[in-house]
Amino acid sequence: MNSTFNPIINNADKNENDICQICLKQYKKYICPRCNLKYCSKNCYQSKEHKCAEIFFKENFMNMLKGERASDTSKYEIIQMLRRLEEEDSKELEYEQEINSDDEISDRFSKLNLDKMNTQAIWERMNDKEKNEFLNLLKNTKESNSQLENLIVPWKPWWEFKNENCNKNDLIEEINPEKNSLISLNEKKDNEIEIINFPKLNDSIQKISNIENKPKVFLGYNLIDIIMSYVYISRYFNGEINDYLKESCEILWELTIILNNDSQYTFNNIEEIIEIIIIILLKKHISYTINQNILAIEDVIKILKNRKYILLALSDLIDIFIKFQSKLKEEKKQKKDKNYHYKYLNIPIKKAFKTEKKLYYYLCYCNTEKILSDDLINILIQTLEIKAEEMKKINEDITDNKIKYNIIKEKNSTKNKKILIEEL
Repeated sequence: MNSTFNPIINNADKNENDICQICLKQYKKYICPRCNLKYCSKNCYQSKEHKCAEIFFKENFMNMLKGERASDTSKYEIIQMLRRLEEEDSKELEYEQEINSDDEISDRFSKLNLDKMNTQAIWERMNDKEKNEFLNLLKNTKESNSQLENLIVPWKPWWEFKNENCNKNDLIEEINPEKNSLISLNEKKDNEIEIINFPKLNDSIQKISNIENKPKVFLGYNLIDIIMSYVYISRYFNGEINDYLKESCEILWELTIILNNDSQYTFNNIEEIIEIIIIILLKKHISYTINQNILAIEDVIKILKNRKYILLALSDLIDIFIKFQSKLKEEKKQKKDKNYHYKYLNIPIKKAFKTEKKLYYYLCYCNTEKILSDDLINILIQTLEIKAEEMKKINEDITDNKIKYNIIKEKNSTKNKKILIEEL
């Protein structure tokens, strides 16, 4: 049996101090001039355990670089590489700062109920940088609007879309019965397809056939009041009514007295509807311009031009109040289980239920052509179109007067300027 030759074992006569301090298997042949380390070979010298070898190679390399001149191309490539590395580091730092900032904001506002807190309490929670950014944003209205437009994607109302190649009954197609989602495929430029989500048509819709249920007065203007309130809250919440059920229902109750109480009120003209809505919004300190009035009227006209759109708008309103009732009942159950006070919730639940039934009556009313004929709807549309044109003319006159006023004001300010230094 052959045994491997080991010089340390086979030469026991030699001194132990002569053993290689790296491998501990061979006798030393060399001594490092820097650290006096005893080693037997090149491999041991270059070993990681020999620390001063790394310093030695580094110094030799740097001395070699000092003696060489880099070409312009090499310098340019190195500079570009360093810039890329700097940009990547900067982006990573910005990303980390954004994440940390978001986390910090979440920590500050996580335990607060923002819906119930007043603006002063929220303002006090903001840091100096956030306060300055907010104030600077308010200084310039145009800049503020443009920045808000970048933050919020404008919602496109479903009633603005129309397919001329389809009949009114074929425009809306139910393609997903499980989700009850109603959509229409709208062709755009460049052969793109845009999916438009429509409200679900109420599946229990009927016609008013009983003489006792027929209204004794014309409810067309009441219908306009309801639809105008609907288009207002739809745009106010940017199409996300279902995310703000409580707020949507409360604003609807405030905007239209038709749904707010049990009294049988009947509107007789468009002016009365618009006047009441403006008064209510001013009381709530919500700005409502003449352009918004015109837009709301145009929205109502688009819905009235298609009877099915009227039914969809009313169906959507019914669905909103049904969901609101479910939300209130769930809240009531949770409070009852925890022995909290809950009976006060019976009032809005009952009110939402009555509103749902009243809307259902209007739904059946609009679905009965013998009562609300196409001719009557056309009369309502013509009345709204006339009102819209009147308001556009008023808006143009206001704009012209503002321009004239600014011109006169500028002339007067120029005349009244005192000459501080007169050329002699």
